[in-house]
Amino acid sequence: MPFFSSSASYTNLDGNGSLALGTGTATSPSGTEYPAALTMYGDTHNQSFFPIQADECGDNQAGSCSDGTRWALWPNSPPLVTSDSGNGTIIAYTWIKNSHLTDALVPLVDDPSTSLYRISSVTGENDTLPAVDLVDEEFYQAGTFAYGNYGGMVINATANLYAQNNTGAIALSRVPVDRVEDVTTYQYMVNGSWTTTRPSINDTAADLKATAGGQGTFYFSQPMDSYVWIGQGEGGPDLYVTTAPIPWGPWTDAEQVFTFPNGNAADGIGAYSMQAHPEFSDIAANQTYVSYTKANTGGYETPLYLIQWA
Repeated sequence: MPFFSSSASYTNLDGNGSLALGTGTATSPSGTEYPAALTMYGDTHNQSFFPIQADECGDNQAGSCSDGTRWALWPNSPPLVTSDSGNGTIIAYTWIKNSHLTDALVPLVDDPSTSLYRISSVTGENDTLPAVDLVDEEFYQAGTFAYGNYGGMVINATANLYAQNNTGAIALSRVPVDRVEDVTTYQYMVNGSWTTTRPSINDTAADLKATAGGQGTFYFSQPMDSYVWIGQGEGGPDLYVTTAPIPWGPWTDAEQVFTFPNGNAADGIGAYSMQAHPEFSDIAANQTYVSYTKANTGGYETPLYLIQWA
């Protein structure tokens, strides 16, 4: 059946900036009832949101190759907004590893090259999605840290970009938000100091020893007065939290705080793509929205939970 490598959507906000959740109950494809629904908009016009290139079996929208392999251009984190005019005009970036997988979803290259995409939007109306442009198909070469692919946050007009290699090591770089597309302007955190020399992917001095290993979100929490990572472990629907006084640490050991309902997909991949959404959360109330993908035999769903911190 036809399917796409990536899709996208957006949602409206209430006048106070909170999520426009529906009332009553909503039933998911698996039959689960939730207390509200979040209406999403967007039309990809039968195209993958992040365009697949010709050398990535781009004659179809799934990146599927005739030999049974597949180019899985799957983002690990939301777009990083670097410019927001306040009237709907934004610039954001997404770093995606050029993952070439076997039919068993095994990577052919452990640390592949990374593409950089620019996302720009003027309005969000009538199912119109932001425009996507490929800045560089090999912004990072294979065998190097993919900074930004594992998440990031903007602090004082500086993009702090996290990377994760195939062994689970977490590294950090930074760059002014107006120089994101110029990799020669990046700085790297190595052994507690910033340097313009990019560390090798096996340099243990670049490892921040942060997170629980799975997908998640970095952000600053005012109530906690700390930088926070919220996400999952290397598999399953367990929610972990770790904190640090500054973006490069030291990060506390990841603590499991909750377990979400798992999916029942036959391949065993029941839950993934866990992300926090601090941009929608009530900071004063010390709350955080968290979503993830729940894979079921009858289809996929994306539950949204509200975490109230003590």
